[in-house]
Amino acid sequence: MKQIEKYELEKKSKFSFMYKFLFLLFFIFSNSLKAQQIPLSHEKLHQQPTFYSLEDALKVPLNVYILDLSEQNLDSLSSEISKLKNLQELSLYKNNLKTLPKELWELKNLEELALEDNLFEKLPAEIGLLRNLDMLYVGSNRLTELPEELGNLKRLSFLGAHNNQLTTLPKTLIDTELVILYVPNNLFSEADKKAIRQLFPQCDIDF
Repeated sequence: MKQIEKYELEKKSKFSFMYKFLFLLFFIFSNSLKAQQIPLSHEKLHQQPTFYSLEDALKVPLNVYILDLSEQNLDSLSSEISKLKNLQELSLYKNNLKTLPKELWELKNLEELALEDNLFEKLPAEIGLLRNLDMLYVGSNRLTELPEELGNLKRLSFLGAHNNQLTTLPKTLIDTELVILYVPNNLFSEADKKAIRQLFPQCDIDF
């Protein structure tokens, strides 16, 4: 009889532990969903305020959808950018950036990223983690190539990479929804241009 009672107590104890564990998982998951929302529609997005300071944005991190840090003489971007989990548009135009923090790739809702007019010589492969990215501006840098991982950006429809030193483009871009390719003032030969046009017949290409 005691063995049966002992067994029942152990059974209840295990059940209680499992219940608490599952509740904890549910709590963590639900809070994660609250933190990162479904991206806003284009119409609702542009009803949101634009923040021009990361310091101000971090005061209300989950209410920030558009952040414009253009022309602020930045030579680095704070890792705290990852706290802006609902960010959809980020402009870093005309700064002095050469690298980007790995935390930037955690912004899964990001749809538009402007890196024009900086000092980038290479884009990190991790840029391919921004699966919602629709528009990418990397013009007026020092790029000699673009990463193959751009092909992971299935929703990418616009790529601006003018005023660089490109001689080719990654073939993986055919896996995207690219419709506009803006790449004047690079180092493409006539043969390169012909090959690119054949590779992307659906694109409006400006050399």
